[in-house]
Amino acid sequence: MVRMRNRVSGRNSVSCITRYNLIMTTRMIIDFEAEQGYRSVLSAIDAYKSRLKASIARSRRQLADFEHRYGVDTDFFLDNLAAEDLEGGDLEYVEWAGEARLLTSLESELAELEKARLLKE
Repeated sequence: MVRMRNRVSGRNSVSCITRYNLIMTTRMIIDFEAEQGYRSVLSAIDAYKSRLKASIARSRRQLADFEHRYGVDTDFFLDNLAAEDLEGGDLEYVEWAGEARLLTSLESELAELEKARLLKE
């Protein structure tokens, strides 16, 4: 959650709150002299979310290529196959498994950023 509030000094404040498994909350407060400051931060967050979405789409295409090539989905691959089962051997296994982990990480990061909000007080 991002919060902007006017303080006695007339400054704006932005606070980022991130939740992890509903156990831990992280709060970040950034003070700006002008309203444009918080808009720049929100614009940067939106640009980063767009890059994450593009990376997620690319990663999904990579996984779809592996799945098409071997005729199994990624979950089955991770649970049941070994490097010896793939034509490309170790390298192919590492690339597929790494891409699956990368996708999970990117989706998790995007989910956290999607929770960010601006609240004016």
